[in-house]
Amino acid sequence: MSTLSAAAQPTAPTVRGMALGRPFVSPLFDLLVIGGGLSLIVGATAWASGFRLSQAHVPAILLFGNFAHFAASTVRLYATPDAVHRWPFLTVGFPVACLVAFTAILTFVPGLVPYVFAVFLVWSPYHYAAQTYGLASMYAYRSDCRLDDDDKRLLRAACLLPFVWALLRPQGGIGVVLRHLGIAGPPVLETLRFGAGAAVSTLALAAPLAVVALLWRRGRSLPLISLGLVVVNAIWWTAFNYINAFFWAALFHGVQYLAIASIFHVRERTRRPGNRHGPLVHAGTFYGASVALAYVLFVAWPDAYVALGYDARLTPQLVVAVINIHHFVVDAYVWRLRRDPNYRTVVDGAVPAGA
Repeated sequence: MSTLSAAAQPTAPTVRGMALGRPFVSPLFDLLVIGGGLSLIVGATAWASGFRLSQAHVPAILLFGNFAHFAASTVRLYATPDAVHRWPFLTVGFPVACLVAFTAILTFVPGLVPYVFAVFLVWSPYHYAAQTYGLASMYAYRSDCRLDDDDKRLLRAACLLPFVWALLRPQGGIGVVLRHLGIAGPPVLETLRFGAGAAVSTLALAAPLAVVALLWRRGRSLPLISLGLVVVNAIWWTAFNYINAFFWAALFHGVQYLAIASIFHVRERTRRPGNRHGPLVHAGTFYGASVALAYVLFVAWPDAYVALGYDARLTPQLVVAVINIHHFVVDAYVWRLRRDPNYRTVVDGAVPAGA
């Protein structure tokens, strides 16, 4: 028996015969926060009650939730031991390049801002799909559900369907890009796009269950947490469309990201020789640093440029786009699980309940 198999078996409860999966913290926490179950509760409540967020509360929610999650990837990057040596361009060159490009666009070609923003809008649902696939695979691996290349392709396809829907959906995706380009799509194209979007929406919701059934026939039992992640991401982009999908999906994606990033950060810090602090101290420090950096990036940065005379409408828009693109690129490096300490965190034990 492999080390992974031996480590994964003891704490994998089942729900009606289906393995729940080995949690990082606890079954309830992982299902609600990382798995997105809490978002379904909030979303259903908001829909049933007709609740709409007060505009006065949105800035604080964004700062402490979604904006903090973008900053968390940067905090995690520079908290990684020897990060500058391992990734010199990513840690030094890339931020400078982003700042130079940002300033050059605002100064010389402000007309490019809507196009850069469109790139962010199109890339975001793909990023969500990739995060869903990564987390679902992580829980499968952690729970000793070995997926071969064909299994992974099936799972990835199910995760990508909401991204395809986001591209085709009315008032989004391709439509946003066409509008920014000043191109009015012919009526036939719009009709086809609407019809295809409706079909993909149905497929996105049905695909996770189909994948589970196909994997079951292949002798694989996907953990319930993995299935939940894929289903919830599909719901974010389809059913949540009726209560402002982009805002709610972004918010709970951020909560999900902050939770898993904090867990990895805490595990890495508490394993270090000479560590003198408990998990709560490390988690609080990580989250506090993420919120502080989010304020600098999303509030102080655009305010400073506006004070220098740059456009007060285009500057915040470009800030959001550039930070998102930077976040997408950084994530591709800091979540490589084949390298310790990420791999070790995936296979080690859960956080003690009283930690």
